[in-house]
Amino acid sequence: MKYCPMCGTKSNQSQQNQNPNFSSGYINGERLRAGCEEFAKYLAEAGPAIRGVYFLKQSSKADSKIQAAVEAYGGMMNRNEMAFACFDSTVFGSADEGCIFTNRGIYIRTTSVDDKVRFVNYKDIYNIAIKGVFMKDIYVNDIKIETAGIGDEHTKLFYDLVKFLHEFFTTEV
Repeated sequence: MKYCPMCGTKSNQSQQNQNPNFSSGYINGERLRAGCEEFAKYLAEAGPAIRGVYFLKQSSKADSKIQAAVEAYGGMMNRNEMAFACFDSTVFGSADEGCIFTNRGIYIRTTSVDDKVRFVNYKDIYNIAIKGVFMKDIYVNDIKIETAGIGDEHTKLFYDLVKFLHEFFTTEV
């Protein structure tokens, strides 16, 4: 018996690449979909897509990037957790470092620091910052997400995404 690395549900060979939780296109209900649409409008107005960021159902490439990130460093995810986006900070696009966004928080893996996977629950985020003089990176609670390779404009958009998700998941409806 195989288990889905995204949600932990049992699957057989014919369902191996299909997660029933994603089939409707909703991850955390109508509110998450509406929030993502709101952020997508912001990105459309801001200009280009954020380099290295992939959203679930955006394309088959995006889905495979998220799957690769979950397999590489999403082992701490629980059964009710859904990965809906990832940031691939690798040079060659393997998605084995960067961060995974779930409905619970952010998993961060930066191999240049110490190769540990760190999890930050959205409700526990107390600081999101862009740091660096020439090469800028994003820090969530002083945990580095290497974004230096995507350029300042994309780093700012990525920073906006992290702030948006923090506010989205910590604001009461």
